[in-house]
Amino acid sequence: MPNTDSQGAYTTAEKVRKAIEEAIHPVVGRYTASFGVAERTMEEKYTDLYSRIDKALYQAKENGRNRVIIADSLGGEYAAVSFKWSPSWNCGEIHIDEQHNELFRKVSKLVDSTSIETEKQNTINQIDDIISHIITHFNYEEKSLREVGYEDIQNHQKIHGQLLKRAQEIKEAVIFGKLDSLKAFAIIFEEIIVGHLLSEDMKFFPCYKVT
Repeated sequence: MPNTDSQGAYTTAEKVRKAIEEAIHPVVGRYTASFGVAERTMEEKYTDLYSRIDKALYQAKENGRNRVIIADSLGGEYAAVSFKWSPSWNCGEIHIDEQHNELFRKVSKLVDSTSIETEKQNTINQIDDIISHIITHFNYEEKSLREVGYEDIQNHQKIHGQLLKRAQEIKEAVIFGKLDSLKAFAIIFEEIIVGHLLSEDMKFFPCYKVT
């Protein structure tokens, strides 16, 4: 649920729970449902978010079912997943592959070399530089995908817009002191660079593979 905090999610889930409780199924009669909800923090990985929601749902069932439980806040420090470039991540279009490699090397180097105490303005400047490279890459990639007739180009372009918005959110979090430099670069690396490559970009790889 975009632009919704945990309390808003709880309110919505509670309305759904009550509607289910009051409904009468023609076969099974009355039945109930339990829900777990959570608000994702800026530095939280999706796997950690899903784990918290799952635990909240389990707790709701353990506490008698037919209820909504808000997940506990994220505990522990954020740790980026370490990746090494794999040749299987090359799509076969030389310029797209070069741009992917450049972004991968650029951001992974920042993750490896940055400390939490890195000067804020320096971090902001580096994020601006990364965003500039990402925009250049997205523009070229979208142009290339249109030329090869990629059927899901509109959705892919929409996802690019969402990723750029996410990058701006990370930058603003650094500006307002909600994220330190290390976490900011780690999130950009995991979500916007590697995450997008592995979850979305690989869908268009067949357009460039030589048969």
